[in-house]
Order: sequence, then structure tokens, then C-alpha cells
Amino acid sequence: MQILQLHPQAHLPIRATPGSAGLDVRVPQESLTLQANSRNLISIGLAIALPQGYYGCIAPCSSLALKGIDVAAGVIDADYTGEVKVLLVHNGPQTIILSQGEQFAQLICERIGLPDVQEVDALAPTIRVGGVGSTGCKKNFFLALKNKPSLC
Repeated sequence: MQILQLHPQAHLPIRATPGSAGLDVRVPQESLTLQANSRNLISIGLAIALPQGYYGCIAPCSSLALKGIDVAAGVIDADYTGEVKVLLVHNGPQTIILSQGEQFAQLICERIGLPDVQEVDALAPTIRVGGVGSTGCKKNFFLALKNKPSLC
């Protein structure tokens, strides 16, 4: 991955530990004030060129998630090489101030699959029934077991 520093105060993303999935994205300006219940588009002062076959994902960091701060709209396409911006959503009740250099998000580089899109008349059935929340329902679990042929 190639990174271009656009602003002198911008920090290159760093991997905190050898096993970290993401690179820490840090506050480039002197400080960052997040008002309670707000959305904030943060310029990180960097542009990136991702390797062929990958995309970037901006993800929240757990320490700020505990304070009600989340990342929205975090996909960076491989063919985008402009300045990276992070959309922070602060759902907490109090103003939070982040200091220069403090981690506020993670940049994860993920391999992407680009399958061809094919319209069909029907999809193959599965044992899944329902949508959101359905896998946590005991009723659906037992229904799936009931309709599954016995192995004995």
C-alpha cells in the first residue's frame, strides 16, 4: 500500500502490534472536538493507493466505541486515490476531545472478490428461515432440525 502525506501534521497509519489486523488512524490536527450526538467528517491528511485486488475499510477502534463513537461509511475503493476522510458518529451524551496523534479509527486492507452479477428466476433453498435476528431464535433452530433428514 502506498501512502501520500498531504498535510504536514498528518500521521502515517501504524500497526500497533505484529498481530493487529488494522493500522491505527490518528488525529492529524492539534485536537478534535466531537460534540454529543454529532456526525463529524474528519480529513486524515493522507491519500492511499491500495494494492490490486484489495479495498480499504475504515473501522472503529474499541476504546472509542465504548464512549459511543463509531465509524460510518468506511469503504475505500481501490481506484480512489484522493484524501481519505473518516465519518465519525458520536452517540454519547458528552463532548469528547481527542488529542493530536490519538488513535480514532483503523484502516484495514482486505482482499476483494468481484464476482459477475447474474440475474436468476429463483435461488436455491437453504435451511435458513427469516432474516434479521432469526439465527438467535430457538423456534427456527428446532424447525431446521425437524426438517433435516436424520443421519442414523
